[in-house]
Amino acid sequence: MLIAPSELHHKWAMRVARRFHLRLLLASAIFLLLPAWAISAKSNYSRFAGSYESDQANANKPGPSMTLSLGGDGSATLTQDPGKGPQTLFGHWTDTGGQVRVTFDSPGQAPAAPMVFGPSHGGMQATTWDHAVWGKLQPPVMKKKNSASWHAKDHHIF
Repeated sequence: MLIAPSELHHKWAMRVARRFHLRLLLASAIFLLLPAWAISAKSNYSRFAGSYESDQANANKPGPSMTLSLGGDGSATLTQDPGKGPQTLFGHWTDTGGQVRVTFDSPGQAPAAPMVFGPSHGGMQATTWDHAVWGKLQPPVMKKKNSASWHAKDHHIF
């Protein structure tokens, strides 16, 4: 059975067209899903990311104070002073579904106990903390610091 050249050309053209459509569909799916993936990847830390500080830390008043910086990359810096002098800890944070859990890096020493913070009136409040450090005191409520006003209001260069 002989196949006419025009029929061979037609079969070849159909096969190429099917491959083209499949590749076009795959490329379109990647093009449409990539931005959604990038947005979701960024949002892992963006909800709570920022700087928080207690009123005492902001006004340099005596008494218990706390500042917390949550980086967009998951890094965390906590400076706490229950009245015995400031202590700064570095670590990482995760959003645990409405709360922030901070675990601390402790190279060469016993790790500091993790802390958990929950949202509280535009800021953060410690819900789990190291009672050996704070004693009977509860860590103060921290308000989210506005990065735009930080430079303009509190820290003049000249």
